Amino acid sequence: MQAIKQTFDTADFQKVVAAVNREQPDPAQLARLRQYLSDYPALTKQLGNLSDTIRERVLQKMCGGAATQTYVQSYCALLREEMGYPAASALEQLLIDHIVLCWVRLHDCEWYYQNINEKQHTLTVGDYWERKLSFAQKRFLRAVEALTRIRRLMKEPKSPVLNMLLAQQINNR
Repeated sequence: MQAIKQTFDTADFQKVVAAVNREQPDPAQLARLRQYLSDYPALTKQLGNLSDTIRERVLQKMCGGAATQTYVQSYCALLREEMGYPAASALEQLLIDHIVLCWVRLHDCEWYYQNINEKQHTLTVGDYWERKLSFAQKRFLRAVEALTRIRRLMKEPKSPVLNMLLAQQINNR
């Protein structure tokens, strides 16, 4: 029989996090934090998702104000949903997060590229931004291709070994 988990205590969790966020964290509090994360996997997914954290940092730098940042955050959430994030396997979710991050970085680069091209600039500066934009586009397209490839492989496995590996991937999520 599975033990019934107690309700989530936000105040206690915040105290535990404060006790752990020190140069020398209290080992007992660190163990309690690990227990919280074990008891509440959704919390682990939310707080431990580095892709979301990085995307938020890029958006804070990129967006001029809170309203614009909120618009883009909402659009990113919509993109994730349209790509099937909630029903996707763990591997697909990682790739979807990467696609959205690449999309944000691509448009950040496009923004700077446009700003540079509206002014006088040296050939070196122009070449730098042209290459940076090209690399961002390639990174975005590679991420999309990777998701497409994975979905194709998961849909139509070609060998018994691949069937077994994909089944393991799906069962381990």
